[in-house]
Amino acid sequence: MRLDNSSDGPLRVPGFGGVPIDYSITSGPRFAHGIKDFQQTPAVTAREMAMLNAMSVITDKKNWHVRIFENKWVDQWRDEVRGKDKLIGSRAWTWCLAELRDKAIAYEKQRFVEVVDAGSSVCKSDECVPASIAESLLEALAFLYQGYSYDDGPVFDIVNPDLYPLVHGESLVLEQGGRVNLSDFRKIDEAVDVFTRLGLRYQCLIHSEESDQESDQESDEGSDEGSDEGSDEGSDEGSDDESRFSDDNSAIAKARPCLQSLPCDIKFVGDTGTETRITSPINNLHPSLHSVYTAIEKIVTASIPLWNACLIVAKCQVRSRLDRSHQTQRGRIPLRIVTFGPTWKNEPSWIEAVQNEYVYKKIKAYRWAKQMVKTKPDRILKGLGRSMTAEQVLSRFRWVEKLPYIREAMTPTPDTFSELSWKHPQPGVSFSHEDWKDGRNVDRAIVKMIAQQEKDKPISKGPTHERYEISLEKEFREPGLQVIVQIGGVHLPDQIRRTWSGKWDLRGNPKEHIVATSMYIYDMTNVTASIAFRQETPMPSQVYRYEDGNGPAICHTDAPSDFRFRNSYHCQEIEAIADIFGFDSALNLDGCLQGTDLSYQRTGSVVLRQGRLITFPNTFETKLTVDIAEGHDTGHLRYVKLYLVDPHYRICSTANVPPQQYNWWEHAHADLLRQKGLPEEIVEQIIGQSGWCMSEKRAEWYRGMMEDMHRRQRRKRHGAVGHYYF
Repeated sequence: MRLDNSSDGPLRVPGFGGVPIDYSITSGPRFAHGIKDFQQTPAVTAREMAMLNAMSVITDKKNWHVRIFENKWVDQWRDEVRGKDKLIGSRAWTWCLAELRDKAIAYEKQRFVEVVDAGSSVCKSDECVPASIAESLLEALAFLYQGYSYDDGPVFDIVNPDLYPLVHGESLVLEQGGRVNLSDFRKIDEAVDVFTRLGLRYQCLIHSEESDQESDQESDEGSDEGSDEGSDEGSDEGSDDESRFSDDNSAIAKARPCLQSLPCDIKFVGDTGTETRITSPINNLHPSLHSVYTAIEKIVTASIPLWNACLIVAKCQVRSRLDRSHQTQRGRIPLRIVTFGPTWKNEPSWIEAVQNEYVYKKIKAYRWAKQMVKTKPDRILKGLGRSMTAEQVLSRFRWVEKLPYIREAMTPTPDTFSELSWKHPQPGVSFSHEDWKDGRNVDRAIVKMIAQQEKDKPISKGPTHERYEISLEKEFREPGLQVIVQIGGVHLPDQIRRTWSGKWDLRGNPKEHIVATSMYIYDMTNVTASIAFRQETPMPSQVYRYEDGNGPAICHTDAPSDFRFRNSYHCQEIEAIADIFGFDSALNLDGCLQGTDLSYQRTGSVVLRQGRLITFPNTFETKLTVDIAEGHDTGHLRYVKLYLVDPHYRICSTANVPPQQYNWWEHAHADLLRQKGLPEEIVEQIIGQSGWCMSEKRAEWYRGMMEDMHRRQRRKRHGAVGHYYF
């Protein structure tokens, strides 16, 4: 389905022009996002997380891209990271050094570096945005901070995309064509010309004593210009009673209007390159603020190469705990260590394993069952923890067939498993750094997954992970991009509250199709800050090799040499898996306990600095933390965030919705009506009844509804993620 908001014809975007409001691309190209879509598989090991953290720390150091080739600095940094994390052993450091040198070579060309790059990745740069942009934003936005009240807490927004959203059925939408251009509002008083150019119908009241009631009805504008997706439930009448939209009122809750943040449209300049221009107003930022618009254009331009590096192409995915596509890595950046179970120290030999009484009893039971099933299949055998028929024994202990040999005369020996322990897998075992860099053998695991249990139907082998390139400026040069803009920050006003940490969050709702975020820090005063990242990472127990209490995990296609057996307790096996994948304890994976972790893995964090630009795909959930710097009592962090709408879609933007801010139009509207010779009292009456504009109070009401929608979306998303269950 072709989507179009270019104004060359009728609007054709979700919710308009016959396109379903919940339209999504189910087949064909698009980018991945984190709302019941992307899942990282396989899981990231604790050692790889340690390697990611080490590389993130080193790439924050001054001139790291030069010094990483100097032995003096290499030795110093090696000792530093190995002293902080025992998982950075010699093999891990050798890999990190090789990768850091590759990153340094790339940095010389592109001036940004990828970090926290296991599946999804984060790009950071201290050079892509000139320092003058921060200075320009500070100066141009200063008046908005004057007298700003922080009554709502430390988090603030001076440009909030949740204010004045698209309200289906209420907002005026140019469905039959026409376009709101940025140039229409370059000066506040030039808004007069927009009325005529867009052909907006303003029904003038003929005020007379005989037709007061009739004129009141005629002044109800916007009813024939709005979307056909809604109803009159969202009109201004009665809007002061906010309680009527509360969740307690079921009738009204069903009529809750459909809301969407409005992006601005962005065009590429010229035939090549990443330079961009904003062509429609940024919602809630008046276009008369020329220097702010220019600065944001520069940030968008700088973000495009970083978005190219971190966006993830969506793949058809089966969201199920029984999903067997874990045999192929889904993320854009392949893992450095792939394993589906622990490796063990002091593992007993085959002869020791089968001599163990625990194993020997099951071998004898299996041999008994093979004989008994021919004559007395219902015969009950006891002594194996529970009573089982011969058929049940054969089904449960089929792994015995995988033993290379079984000796009838074996006798139990003293337990040789007391010194058994697990070890963290190493990089460079199943594939080398050069293989990883070139995309060869990256799906090869140290400990193979259970791709197909013996009772399962045969499945086909998954495709091999492939690296790919993305170029937004080439693929979407003609239609351009759509970006939702937010300007805000965190303000810590006194020494009582010295730290603030947000909740794990993923911006947007399905109707907005956000696939990447860019965050630029333009003012950082007396604080330190970082942003943590986690991604949905299911770990279905059926694909991991561990002793689950019913015998060892066996894959239908295993050769005898693949078989490993440890006479360890179930809890010890789960403890090993929890440890090698970076969980605090086995309790995080025990599905029998309430409060088991949601299926997310935290893969790392990035330090924020003045002038730093970071981008990341919306496959990540993020958590921002801000602390007052040592020796200070107050401080703040201020940023610009850009949310990239998937350019495979087009959604309703500020080019299709005339500004809904009443104060943007008031002066120009009044002048136009006075030019028509209307009396002053009629002018005031018409201005007061411009139903398609929103008062500040009504806009705040919708903002609250948008925030409530985000909260409900978060709960719904987390409810669909599920828990770990081993």
